[in-house]
Amino acid sequence: MKSSLDRRRGARIPTRLRLKIAGVDSEPRIRRGNVSMTGVYAEIDAPVGEPGSVQTLTLAPVETDVHITVLARIVRVVGVQDLWNGPAVAGIAFEFLPETEAKRVQVEDVVREIIAARDYVAQSLQIDAQFEVGPASAPESPQTAHAVVRDLGVARMVLVTSWPVTVGESIRCNIEAPDSGRRFAIAGKVTKAETAPSPDTDGYRVEVEFAPGPELAPAAPPEAQGATIAGAIGSLLEELIFPDPAGGPHRVREHLRGTLERIRLASLMGFFEIERLTGILSLRREDQTAKVFVKDGRVLDADISGLFLLPRAALATMIQWDSGDFEFELQPVDRVDRLSTSTSALLIELAKDVDEKRR
Repeated sequence: MKSSLDRRRGARIPTRLRLKIAGVDSEPRIRRGNVSMTGVYAEIDAPVGEPGSVQTLTLAPVETDVHITVLARIVRVVGVQDLWNGPAVAGIAFEFLPETEAKRVQVEDVVREIIAARDYVAQSLQIDAQFEVGPASAPESPQTAHAVVRDLGVARMVLVTSWPVTVGESIRCNIEAPDSGRRFAIAGKVTKAETAPSPDTDGYRVEVEFAPGPELAPAAPPEAQGATIAGAIGSLLEELIFPDPAGGPHRVREHLRGTLERIRLASLMGFFEIERLTGILSLRREDQTAKVFVKDGRVLDADISGLFLLPRAALATMIQWDSGDFEFELQPVDRVDRLSTSTSALLIELAKDVDEKRR
Protein backbone atom coordinates (compact mmCIF):
# COMPACT_ATOMS: atom_id res chain seq x y z
CA MET A 1 0.00 0.00 0.00
CA LYS A 2 1.12 3.57 -0.61
CA SER A 3 2.29 5.58 2.39
CA SER A 4 0.81 8.94 1.38
CA LEU A 5 -1.77 8.71 4.17
CA ASP A 6 0.49 10.28 6.75
CA ARG A 7 -0.41 11.16 10.32
CA ARG A 8 -1.63 14.59 11.32
CA ARG A 9 -1.54 16.13 14.76
CA GLY A 10 -5.13 17.35 14.59
CA ALA A 11 -7.70 15.69 12.35
CA ARG A 12 -9.02 17.82 9.50
CA ILE A 13 -12.81 17.64 9.17
CA PRO A 14 -14.48 18.29 5.79
CA THR A 15 -17.42 20.60 6.42
CA ARG A 16 -19.40 23.69 5.51
CA LEU A 17 -19.02 26.73 7.71
CA ARG A 18 -19.68 30.44 7.83
CA LEU A 19 -16.52 32.47 7.41
CA LYS A 20 -15.89 36.20 7.24
CA ILE A 21 -12.51 37.61 6.23
CA ALA A 22 -12.01 41.20 7.37
CA GLY A 23 -11.52 43.54 4.45
CA VAL A 24 -12.96 40.98 2.00
CA ASP A 25 -16.42 40.06 3.31
CA SER A 26 -19.08 42.33 4.80
CA GLU A 27 -20.66 39.39 6.63
CA PRO A 28 -19.94 35.67 7.17
CA ARG A 29 -20.42 33.59 4.01
CA ILE A 30 -21.13 29.87 3.82
CA ARG A 31 -18.05 28.15 2.41
CA ARG A 32 -16.90 24.59 1.90
CA GLY A 33 -13.58 23.44 3.29
CA ASN A 34 -12.22 21.71 6.36
CA VAL A 35 -11.51 22.73 9.93
CA SER A 36 -9.32 21.54 12.81
CA MET A 37 -8.28 22.78 16.22
CA THR A 38 -5.38 24.66 14.67
CA GLY A 39 -6.79 26.13 11.50
CA VAL A 40 -9.25 26.20 8.64
CA TYR A 41 -9.16 25.73 4.88
CA ALA A 42 -11.93 27.35 2.86
CA GLU A 43 -12.85 27.69 -0.79
CA ILE A 44 -12.39 31.38 -1.62
CA ASP A 45 -12.68 33.03 -5.02
CA ALA A 46 -10.99 36.35 -4.20
CA PRO A 47 -7.40 37.35 -3.38
CA VAL A 48 -6.89 37.77 0.36
CA GLY A 49 -3.14 37.89 0.92
CA GLU A 50 0.14 36.07 0.50
CA PRO A 51 1.36 33.18 2.70
CA GLY A 52 2.64 34.63 5.98
CA SER A 53 0.19 37.53 6.05
CA VAL A 54 -2.08 37.87 9.08
CA GLN A 55 -5.83 38.29 8.69
CA THR A 56 -8.86 38.60 10.98
CA LEU A 57 -11.41 35.81 10.61
CA THR A 58 -14.92 35.38 11.98
CA LEU A 59 -15.75 31.69 12.17
CA ALA A 60 -19.19 30.16 12.80
CA PRO A 61 -21.23 26.97 12.24
CA VAL A 62 -23.87 27.09 9.52
CA GLU A 63 -26.72 26.10 11.83
CA THR A 64 -26.17 28.26 14.95
CA ASP A 65 -25.32 31.83 15.95
CA VAL A 66 -22.18 30.81 17.85
CA HIS A 67 -19.13 32.57 16.37
CA ILE A 68 -15.58 33.65 17.14
CA THR A 69 -13.32 36.36 15.72
CA VAL A 70 -9.65 35.40 15.74
CA LEU A 71 -6.35 36.31 14.11
CA ALA A 72 -5.11 33.83 11.51
CA ARG A 73 -2.03 33.49 9.34
CA ILE A 74 -2.25 32.40 5.71
CA VAL A 75 -0.16 29.25 5.34
CA ARG A 76 -1.18 28.19 1.84
CA VAL A 77 -2.95 29.63 -1.20
CA VAL A 78 -4.46 27.19 -3.70
CA GLY A 79 -4.91 28.49 -7.23
CA VAL A 80 -6.47 27.25 -10.46
CA GLN A 81 -5.68 28.16 -14.03
CA ASP A 82 -8.73 29.70 -15.69
CA LEU A 83 -8.71 29.19 -19.48
CA TRP A 84 -10.00 32.72 -20.15
CA ASN A 85 -8.91 34.78 -17.16
CA GLY A 86 -5.60 33.21 -16.12
CA PRO A 87 -4.65 32.22 -12.54
CA ALA A 88 -7.37 32.53 -9.88
CA VAL A 89 -7.57 31.84 -6.16
CA ALA A 90 -9.52 28.67 -5.34
CA GLY A 91 -8.89 28.24 -1.63
CA ILE A 92 -6.82 29.44 1.32
CA ALA A 93 -5.51 27.62 4.39
CA PHE A 94 -5.33 29.65 7.60
CA GLU A 95 -3.61 28.89 10.89
CA PHE A 96 -5.37 30.27 13.97
CA LEU A 97 -3.38 32.78 16.06
CA PRO A 98 -5.50 33.31 19.22
CA GLU A 99 -4.39 36.38 21.17
CA THR A 100 -5.30 35.04 24.62
CA GLU A 101 -5.87 31.71 26.34
CA ALA A 102 -9.56 32.60 26.65
CA LYS A 103 -9.69 33.13 22.88
CA ARG A 104 -8.02 29.75 22.35
CA VAL A 105 -10.76 28.07 24.40
CA GLN A 106 -13.44 29.96 22.45
CA VAL A 107 -11.94 28.74 19.16
CA GLU A 108 -12.13 25.17 20.46
CA ASP A 109 -15.80 25.63 21.40
CA VAL A 110 -16.70 26.92 17.94
CA VAL A 111 -14.78 24.11 16.23
CA ARG A 112 -16.76 21.63 18.33
CA GLU A 113 -20.00 23.25 17.12
CA ILE A 114 -18.88 23.09 13.49
CA ILE A 115 -18.00 19.40 13.55
CA ALA A 116 -20.94 18.30 15.72
CA ALA A 117 -23.11 17.28 12.75
CA ARG A 118 -20.39 15.55 10.76
CA ASP A 119 -20.41 11.85 9.93
CA TYR A 120 -16.77 11.04 9.21
CA VAL A 121 -14.75 13.39 11.37
CA ALA A 122 -11.18 12.08 11.21
CA GLN A 123 -9.11 11.08 8.22
CA SER A 124 -5.93 9.21 7.33
CA LEU A 125 -4.98 7.62 10.65
CA GLN A 126 -2.48 4.80 10.90
CA ILE A 127 -3.63 1.48 12.31
CA ASP A 128 -1.15 -0.83 14.02
CA ALA A 129 -0.54 -4.47 13.07
CA GLN A 130 -2.19 -5.98 16.16
CA PHE A 131 -5.66 -6.51 14.79
CA GLU A 132 -7.97 -9.53 14.67
CA VAL A 133 -10.05 -10.52 11.64
CA GLY A 134 -12.55 -13.27 10.93
CA PRO A 135 -11.26 -16.60 9.63
CA ALA A 136 -12.51 -15.96 6.09
CA SER A 137 -10.46 -12.79 5.72
CA ALA A 138 -7.35 -13.74 7.65
CA PRO A 139 -4.31 -12.77 5.53
CA GLU A 140 -1.76 -15.41 4.69
CA SER A 141 1.02 -13.49 6.44
CA PRO A 142 -0.45 -11.60 9.42
CA GLN A 143 2.97 -10.20 10.29
CA THR A 144 3.19 -8.26 7.02
CA ALA A 145 -0.49 -7.35 6.67
CA HIS A 146 -1.42 -3.79 7.44
CA ALA A 147 -4.31 -1.34 7.13
CA VAL A 148 -4.99 2.38 7.23
CA VAL A 149 -8.07 4.13 8.61
CA ARG A 150 -9.17 6.30 5.70
CA ASP A 151 -12.20 7.87 7.42
CA LEU A 152 -13.44 7.58 10.99
CA GLY A 153 -16.80 8.61 12.42
CA VAL A 154 -18.92 7.91 15.46
CA ALA A 155 -20.81 5.01 13.81
CA ARG A 156 -18.50 3.59 11.15
CA MET A 157 -15.10 3.80 9.51
CA VAL A 158 -13.45 3.20 6.15
CA LEU A 159 -10.29 1.10 6.02
CA VAL A 160 -7.82 0.44 3.24
CA THR A 161 -6.44 -3.06 3.84
CA SER A 162 -3.61 -4.96 2.18
CA TRP A 163 -5.78 -8.10 1.91
CA PRO A 164 -9.31 -8.77 0.58
CA VAL A 165 -12.18 -8.75 3.09
CA THR A 166 -15.69 -10.19 2.71
CA VAL A 167 -18.97 -8.39 3.50
CA GLY A 168 -20.42 -9.61 6.81
CA GLU A 169 -17.08 -10.42 8.42
CA SER A 170 -16.13 -9.11 11.83
CA ILE A 171 -13.05 -6.93 12.15
CA ARG A 172 -11.24 -5.95 15.33
CA CYS A 173 -8.31 -3.56 15.31
CA ASN A 174 -6.29 -1.34 17.59
CA ILE A 175 -6.00 2.28 16.40
CA GLU A 176 -3.06 4.28 17.73
CA ALA A 177 -3.57 8.00 18.36
CA PRO A 178 -0.73 9.96 16.70
CA ASP A 179 -0.10 12.39 19.57
CA SER A 180 -0.16 10.24 22.72
CA GLY A 181 0.48 6.79 21.29
CA ARG A 182 -2.55 5.45 23.19
CA ARG A 183 -4.26 2.50 21.49
CA PHE A 184 -8.02 2.20 21.18
CA ALA A 185 -9.64 -1.18 20.42
CA ILE A 186 -12.41 -0.90 17.81
CA ALA A 187 -14.65 -3.69 16.50
CA GLY A 188 -17.38 -3.93 13.87
CA LYS A 189 -18.81 -5.70 10.83
CA VAL A 190 -17.91 -5.17 7.19
CA THR A 191 -20.83 -3.63 5.26
CA LYS A 192 -19.04 -2.89 1.96
CA ALA A 193 -15.79 -4.21 0.51
CA GLU A 194 -13.91 -3.88 -2.75
CA THR A 195 -13.06 -7.16 -4.46
CA ALA A 196 -9.99 -5.73 -6.22
CA PRO A 197 -7.27 -3.34 -5.05
CA SER A 198 -7.93 0.33 -5.74
CA PRO A 199 -5.39 1.85 -8.19
CA ASP A 200 -4.91 5.01 -6.11
CA THR A 201 -4.19 3.18 -2.81
CA ASP A 202 -2.88 -0.28 -3.81
CA GLY A 203 -5.28 -1.67 -1.21
CA TYR A 204 -8.86 -2.81 -0.66
CA ARG A 205 -11.42 -0.23 0.48
CA VAL A 206 -13.54 -1.63 3.32
CA GLU A 207 -16.46 0.02 5.15
CA VAL A 208 -17.01 -1.14 8.72
CA GLU A 209 -20.03 -0.44 10.93
CA PHE A 210 -19.19 -0.46 14.63
CA ALA A 211 -20.64 -3.09 16.93
CA PRO A 212 -23.27 -1.65 19.32
CA GLY A 213 -21.77 -1.18 22.76
CA PRO A 214 -20.52 -4.52 24.16
CA GLU A 215 -17.43 -4.54 26.32
CA LEU A 216 -14.19 -5.18 24.52
CA ALA A 217 -12.68 -8.64 24.69
CA PRO A 218 -9.60 -9.38 26.82
CA ALA A 219 -7.57 -9.40 23.61
CA ALA A 220 -7.77 -5.61 23.58
CA PRO A 221 -4.78 -3.57 24.82
CA PRO A 222 -4.59 -3.46 28.64
CA GLU A 223 -5.52 0.22 28.74
CA ALA A 224 -8.68 -0.49 26.70
CA GLN A 225 -9.95 -3.61 28.47
CA GLY A 226 -13.32 -3.19 30.14
CA ALA A 227 -14.19 -0.15 28.00
CA THR A 228 -17.09 -0.05 25.57
CA ILE A 229 -16.55 0.32 21.85
CA ALA A 230 -18.59 3.53 21.87
CA GLY A 231 -16.44 4.88 24.69
CA ALA A 232 -13.24 3.98 22.85
CA ILE A 233 -14.45 5.69 19.66
CA GLY A 234 -15.49 8.80 21.59
CA SER A 235 -12.14 9.02 23.40
CA LEU A 236 -10.18 8.47 20.20
CA LEU A 237 -12.07 11.14 18.26
CA GLU A 238 -11.71 13.58 21.16
CA GLU A 239 -7.95 13.07 21.21
CA LEU A 240 -7.58 13.29 17.44
CA ILE A 241 -9.65 16.42 16.94
CA PHE A 242 -8.58 18.22 20.12
CA PRO A 243 -4.96 17.16 20.76
CA ASP A 244 -3.52 17.44 24.25
CA PRO A 245 -2.15 21.00 24.59
CA ALA A 246 0.36 19.92 27.26
CA GLY A 247 3.17 20.72 24.87
CA GLY A 248 2.39 24.42 25.30
CA PRO A 249 1.33 27.03 22.76
CA HIS A 250 2.03 26.48 19.10
CA ARG A 251 5.34 28.10 18.29
CA VAL A 252 5.31 30.41 15.30
CA ARG A 253 8.37 29.68 13.16
CA GLU A 254 7.90 32.17 10.34
CA HIS A 255 7.72 35.94 9.98
CA LEU A 256 4.30 37.57 10.10
CA ARG A 257 3.04 40.49 8.05
CA GLY A 258 -0.21 42.24 7.29
CA THR A 259 -2.07 45.54 7.29
CA LEU A 260 -3.19 47.66 10.23
CA GLU A 261 -6.57 48.11 8.56
CA ARG A 262 -7.23 44.44 9.34
CA ILE A 263 -5.05 43.81 12.41
CA ARG A 264 -4.50 46.50 15.03
CA LEU A 265 -1.40 46.74 17.21
CA ALA A 266 -3.24 45.77 20.42
CA SER A 267 -4.25 42.41 18.92
CA LEU A 268 -0.69 41.76 17.78
CA MET A 269 0.72 42.54 21.21
CA GLY A 270 -1.73 40.14 22.85
CA PHE A 271 -0.75 37.41 20.41
CA PHE A 272 2.97 37.98 21.01
CA GLU A 273 2.40 37.54 24.75
CA ILE A 274 0.44 34.29 24.60
CA GLU A 275 2.91 32.77 22.12
CA ARG A 276 5.93 34.17 24.01
CA LEU A 277 7.47 35.40 20.77
CA THR A 278 10.79 37.18 20.43
CA GLY A 279 11.50 39.61 17.59
CA ILE A 280 11.02 43.09 16.16
CA LEU A 281 7.70 44.45 14.90
CA SER A 282 8.10 47.09 12.18
CA LEU A 283 5.19 49.39 11.28
CA ARG A 284 4.91 51.71 8.27
CA ARG A 285 2.24 54.38 7.97
CA GLU A 286 2.50 56.94 5.17
CA ASP A 287 5.90 58.54 5.79
CA GLN A 288 6.25 57.25 9.36
CA THR A 289 8.04 54.13 10.52
CA ALA A 290 8.07 52.59 13.97
CA LYS A 291 9.50 49.60 15.80
CA VAL A 292 8.36 47.52 18.77
CA PHE A 293 10.90 45.26 20.47
CA VAL A 294 9.52 42.04 21.98
CA LYS A 295 11.23 39.33 24.04
CA ASP A 296 9.40 36.20 25.21
CA GLY A 297 6.12 38.00 24.57
CA ARG A 298 7.06 41.01 26.69
CA VAL A 299 7.29 44.44 25.05
CA LEU A 300 10.65 45.96 26.04
CA ASP A 301 10.86 49.15 24.02
CA ALA A 302 9.24 51.11 21.18
CA ASP A 303 10.02 54.15 19.06
CA ILE A 304 8.68 56.14 16.12
CA SER A 305 11.19 57.57 13.67
CA GLY A 306 11.53 61.35 13.84
CA LEU A 307 9.65 61.61 17.15
CA PHE A 308 11.38 61.78 20.50
CA LEU A 309 8.82 59.94 22.59
CA LEU A 310 9.11 57.69 25.60
CA PRO A 311 8.24 54.04 24.78
CA ARG A 312 4.80 54.21 26.41
CA ALA A 313 3.91 57.40 24.56
CA ALA A 314 5.13 55.91 21.28
CA LEU A 315 2.95 52.84 21.82
CA ALA A 316 -0.05 54.99 22.74
CA THR A 317 0.37 56.71 19.38
CA MET A 318 0.89 53.53 17.36
CA ILE A 319 -2.01 51.71 18.98
CA GLN A 320 -4.38 54.26 17.38
CA TRP A 321 -3.03 53.73 13.86
CA ASP A 322 -5.74 52.19 11.67
CA SER A 323 -3.81 52.17 8.40
CA GLY A 324 -0.40 51.06 7.27
CA ASP A 325 1.56 47.82 7.11
CA PHE A 326 3.35 45.70 9.68
CA GLU A 327 5.94 42.93 9.64
CA PHE A 328 7.18 40.89 12.58
CA GLU A 329 10.59 39.29 12.21
CA LEU A 330 11.57 36.47 14.54
CA GLN A 331 15.07 37.27 15.78
CA PRO A 332 17.04 37.57 19.03
CA VAL A 333 16.38 40.83 20.88
CA ASP A 334 19.01 42.39 23.13
CA ARG A 335 17.29 45.49 24.43
CA VAL A 336 16.91 47.19 27.81
CA ASP A 337 13.41 46.78 29.24
CA ARG A 338 12.21 50.40 29.34
CA LEU A 339 8.60 49.55 30.16
CA SER A 340 9.04 47.16 33.13
CA THR A 341 5.58 45.59 32.96
CA SER A 342 3.79 42.65 31.36
CA THR A 343 2.24 43.09 27.95
CA SER A 344 -1.29 42.51 29.25
CA ALA A 345 -0.83 45.15 31.97
CA LEU A 346 0.71 47.49 29.41
CA LEU A 347 -2.31 47.14 27.12
CA ILE A 348 -4.63 48.13 29.98
CA GLU A 349 -2.52 51.22 30.72
CA LEU A 350 -2.37 52.18 27.04
CA ALA A 351 -6.16 51.94 26.77
CA LYS A 352 -6.43 54.34 29.72
CA ASP A 353 -3.93 56.75 28.13
CA VAL A 354 -5.84 56.80 24.84
CA ASP A 355 -9.17 57.26 26.62
CA GLU A 356 -7.88 60.20 28.66
CA LYS A 357 -6.41 61.85 25.56
CA ARG A 358 -9.77 61.66 23.78
CA ARG A 359 -11.63 63.44 26.59
